[in-house]
Amino acid sequence: MSLGWRNKPNSSQNIIFYANASMNYAKGNGKNNSNTYMNNLLQNNFSGTISSSVNSLSGNAQLSYLKKGYKKGKLFKASGDVSGTQNFKNNKWENQYSYSDTSLIFTDSRFRKDMNDVLKFSGGISETRSIFLRWYLVPELKAGSGTEKLDRKQGIPPGNDVPIDSLSSVMQMQYQWIRPSLSIRKSNDKTQVNFTARTEIGKLINSLSDSMSRTLQLLYFTPRLSWNREYKKNHRLNIFYESSLNNPTVSQLLPLKDNTNSLQVFSGNNMLKPEYQHDLELNWMIFDPFSFTSLFTGISGTYTNDKINWERSIDSNFNQQMKLINVSDDYRASANTDFTTPIRKLKINLNLTGRETWNSGINFVNGIKNINTNYI
Repeated sequence: MSLGWRNKPNSSQNIIFYANASMNYAKGNGKNNSNTYMNNLLQNNFSGTISSSVNSLSGNAQLSYLKKGYKKGKLFKASGDVSGTQNFKNNKWENQYSYSDTSLIFTDSRFRKDMNDVLKFSGGISETRSIFLRWYLVPELKAGSGTEKLDRKQGIPPGNDVPIDSLSSVMQMQYQWIRPSLSIRKSNDKTQVNFTARTEIGKLINSLSDSMSRTLQLLYFTPRLSWNREYKKNHRLNIFYESSLNNPTVSQLLPLKDNTNSLQVFSGNNMLKPEYQHDLELNWMIFDPFSFTSLFTGISGTYTNDKINWERSIDSNFNQQMKLINVSDDYRASANTDFTTPIRKLKINLNLTGRETWNSGINFVNGIKNINTNYI
C-alpha cells in the first residue's frame, strides 16, 4: 500500500510527501543432507528436516520541502524520512548425524523464535548555489539514527515456553551518524559532473541482554564522484566512484551459536567493525535510433577494507565451528556487455549478453590465512 501528496503553496515552493507499507507471510519446509569424505572414506554424515514460518510488517515515509531562491539560482531543500520493520520467524528442526569411528547415531531437535525490530530515521538540509557559468556549490548536512533489536528464544520442543538460557538472548544495535558534505556540480547539454567531499561521523553501540555492551566511535571520509558525457550524438561515457560504510547487522553481531546444523555451527561476533567499501564503475553506451541497435558495456571494481568474512575451525571428526570476523582486504571486479539489434528479414530481435566476475577474498581455517579466488 502506498500513498503520496504534493503541494505547491506558490511558484517558488514545493512540498512532497510519500509513504508505503507492506505485509508479508511465508512458510516452508526443507531437508538437508551432507556427507564428508577424506581420501574417499566417509568421515561423517548429516540429515535434517526444518519447517519455518515468517511474518513481517514494514513501512516508510518521506517528506521534503523545496524553496527556490532569488539570487544566483539558489535552491534550498529540507527532507526527512522514517522507516521501520518488524519480523517474526519461527523455526523447528530435527537432525540426525553419525561419525565413521563409532556406530552411534545422534539426534537433536530444536525450536527457535526470532523477533527482529528495526527503526530508522534521518533528516537533512542542503542549498544549491550558482558560483559561475553552470557550476554549482551544494553544502549539505544529514543526520540520523537507527536501532535494530533481535529477541531470540531457543529450546527443545514441545517446551516452547521454556527456552534454553544459553541459546536465548536479546541483541540490540544502535547507530547514530552525521554526514556533512560539500558538492561541486556542473551541468550542460553534453556533460554532467558531480564531486562530493563527504565525512561520516558515527557511534555504533551493541549490547547483549544488557550484560555486554560495546561502543565504537567512527570517523570516515566517504567521497563521491560522477562524470557523464555525450561525446557524440547517442554516444555516452559515464564514470562513477563512491565510498561507503556497511554496518554489521544485529544477527552478525550476535555471539550465540546457531546449531541448525549440528556438524556446522555458526556464530556472530559483537566485536565486528563496519566494512569500508570503494566502488568504481565505467560505462559506455551507443544507441542508433534509426536501426534500433544498442550496445552497452561496462566494467566495475570494488575494494573493501575490514570485510566481514568467516573464520573456520575444523576438528578431527570434521565438525566445523564458523565465526564472523573482519579481514583486511576483499577485491571484486566485473565486466559486462549487452548488444541488441533487430533482424528485420526474420522479424526478430537479437540480444547478446555476457558477464565476467572475479573475486579475491580472505578467510581463516584453523588459524591459517587462506586467499580464495573465484572466476565466473
